[in-house]
Amino acid sequence: MANGLLVSYSGYPFTPSSLCPDNGLAGLAAVLRLAGHAVRVLDYGTVATMARLYPDALSRRARPLMAGLAASGGRPDANLQRELLLLDRDLEAQQASELVAITDEISRQVDEVGAAFVGFKLWNGDGFLGTITIARGLRERHPAVRLIAGGPHATWFRELIHELTDVFDAIAVGEAEDKIGQLADRAAAGQDFGGIPGVSCAASQHVEPTSGVDLAHVPAGLYDTDTYPAMGGDEKLKLVVIDESRGCPYGCAFCAHPVESGPRLRLRPPALVVEDVEALVRRYGIRAFRFAGSSTPGSLMRDVAAGIVERGLDVRYCSFAHFASSDPSHFDLLRRSGLHAMFFGLECGSPDLLKRATGKPISIDRIGQTVAAAKRAGIVT
Repeated sequence: MANGLLVSYSGYPFTPSSLCPDNGLAGLAAVLRLAGHAVRVLDYGTVATMARLYPDALSRRARPLMAGLAASGGRPDANLQRELLLLDRDLEAQQASELVAITDEISRQVDEVGAAFVGFKLWNGDGFLGTITIARGLRERHPAVRLIAGGPHATWFRELIHELTDVFDAIAVGEAEDKIGQLADRAAAGQDFGGIPGVSCAASQHVEPTSGVDLAHVPAGLYDTDTYPAMGGDEKLKLVVIDESRGCPYGCAFCAHPVESGPRLRLRPPALVVEDVEALVRRYGIRAFRFAGSSTPGSLMRDVAAGIVERGLDVRYCSFAHFASSDPSHFDLLRRSGLHAMFFGLECGSPDLLKRATGKPISIDRIGQTVAAAKRAGIVT
C-alpha cells in the first residue's frame, strides 16, 4: 500500500468553474482507495486561495485602475499604464510568496501522511508555472518522494514537458484511471516507472495515450472531507462534474476533444449515472451537477432523466449537447428531471461554412427547431 497526495494548483482563479470540485482528482482518489492505497486531495481552487492571491490591499488598488482602463476604451494614458504595470508586478510577487507558503503546506502533508508519491494535475498559464515551482520545492525537501504529472495539459504536450523541466519522475498521458494504481504500487516499492503504458519518463520517450477506460468500471469520485478537505465549508462551489461519457466521434475540424479523450464515444451505463447523482444527494448533500462529456448523446440524457424522475431526486444540472443526437421529444422529460441548460456548439450560421470550414454538416433548419423546442420546454440554450 502507498500513501499519496493529489494536488491541483491552477493559479489565479479566472472563472466560477475554477471553484468547482475537481472531478478528475476525486475519481483518481476513488480508484486508489479501491486498490488499497491511502490518498488525500489537495485542491487550491478555493475561496481561501483567491483571498491569498488577491489580498484586500491589492484588490483595492485594482478597482479604480480597472475602471480607468475600461473608461479609456483600451487606450490607457502613460500614468495609468505605469500604475497597471506596478500592480502586475506586485500581484506576481504576491503569487511567488504564496507559492512558497503552499509548498510548505504540501511538504507538511507529505510528512504527515508519509507520502510515497505526489500527483500533480497540470494546468496552463500561471497554474502550470506555479505547479512546477511547487514540485521543485518538494523535490528539494523530499528527494525520495516520486512526483507524477497528469491531466489534459500533460496529454496535449507530453514529452515537451520533460524538455522544459526534469522535476517530474513520470507524466501520465491520457486518462489516468488505468495507470494510477501501477504508479502508486511502484512508488511504494521504490521502483522506476518505465514500461507502464501511457507513461512518459523522459523527453526522448514519445508516448501515445492509452485507448481509454471503460466507464462502466470507473468508481464514482470521493468528495468526503477526509479525502478532499477543500470540500468542507464554503471553500468550493458545490457543483460536481459527472463523467457520463468520454470521447467524441464527430471530428469537428477545430476541436481538441478527440485528441484529449479519443474519437470513440464511451458511455457510462445510465443506471450508474443515476446512482452517481443519488450518491451526491444522499452522501454529500450536493444537488447541482453538470455532465462532463463534450456532446452528451440525447439517448443517454433521456435514460438518465427518466431514472432521476423515477427516484424522485431533487437536482439541477446542465450539459453539453449536439444537434445531431438531440431529440426534442425528450426535452419535457429532461426539464422535469432538473435539466436547466444545454450548451450547443454552433460555430456559424452558414451551411456551406459549417460543412467546409468546421467539418460540421448540420442542418440549419434542425438547429432552429431544436433550440425552439428546448426553449418551449423551459431549458436555457
